Amino acid sequence: MTDTAATNTTNTTILTTREIQKLLPHRWPFLLVDRIVEYDAEAKRIVGLNSYRSQEEAPIPLLKIDDRVEKQQVARTKEVRRKRNAKKARACLSALKEGSLTPNVNLMPLLVDASREYVTLGEMCDTLRETMGVYTDPAMF
Repeated sequence: MTDTAATNTTNTTILTTREIQKLLPHRWPFLLVDRIVEYDAEAKRIVGLNSYRSQEEAPIPLLKIDDRVEKQQVARTKEVRRKRNAKKARACLSALKEGSLTPNVNLMPLLVDASREYVTLGEMCDTLRETMGVYTDPAMF
C-alpha cells in the first residue's frame, strides 16, 4: 500500500491507508487488513492457512444427542424441583435478588447457598437478569 493519494477515473480522491488511519481513532482494523494482505501474498506463511493445506476437506464431527436424553433431563429437573424445599429455594432467590441490587455485595456465597437448596442455574441466572440485565457487546468496526 502506498502513502500517496491516488485519483480514479471519476476524479474522486482515494485515501491512502495512512490517511484513513489518521481519520479513525482505532487502528486495529488496519493491522488486521495488513496481515490479511501479507497472508494472501504469502509473504508470511501460516501452516494450514496459506501453506501445507490439506487437499481434501475433513468432515467436522458433530455431536448428536437423542431426543430421549432431553426428555430425561427435563424429567430429572422437574423431580429435583418437586423434592426440594420450595420455601428455602424462594428465600435463596430473593436473597440473591436483594444482594444483586445492593452495591459491593459478594454474590458468591448467595449463589452457593442457592445451589445447596437445589435452585437451578437457570433460576439463578433469571434472577440476576431481572436486576442486572443482559450485556450486549457494542460491536465496533
